[in-house]
Amino acid sequence: MKRFYHRSKIRCERRGVASHEMEIQISIFRGCILSLFVYNVFIMVNRMRHNRSHRGMVRSHHALKGERAAKCPECGAARLNHRACANCGKYKGRVVLDVHAKIAKKDKKAKKTETTEKTEKKVKKTSKKVETNK
Repeated sequence: MKRFYHRSKIRCERRGVASHEMEIQISIFRGCILSLFVYNVFIMVNRMRHNRSHRGMVRSHHALKGERAAKCPECGAARLNHRACANCGKYKGRVVLDVHAKIAKKDKKAKKTETTEKTEKKVKKTSKKVETNK
């Protein structure tokens, strides 16, 4: 406790707090560490600080790395490693994704949205004609 008291006394002197005020606070709480935190006499010190060099060495591995692309052996398109090819749908020589079915599904969905948009436009035109006639 003596060493702890000495450190806090030095800090108080640096901050301009009278040492007898600090002694009163410590004597009231009989050296309780909590009292030093409550009255902001004790300021925590980072003992295991890393210097700028060490901090930089640690952070040198935090950079984002780009994905490496591989060439598909079936179709020759670029693809990510350990993933099925988006172009032909094969992985390790066998078909995993049905690419043609996905394309057909997208086309069907696009046609459906086009037809709904056309019908909405027709409905708006007819509603405008009805309003002008009134």
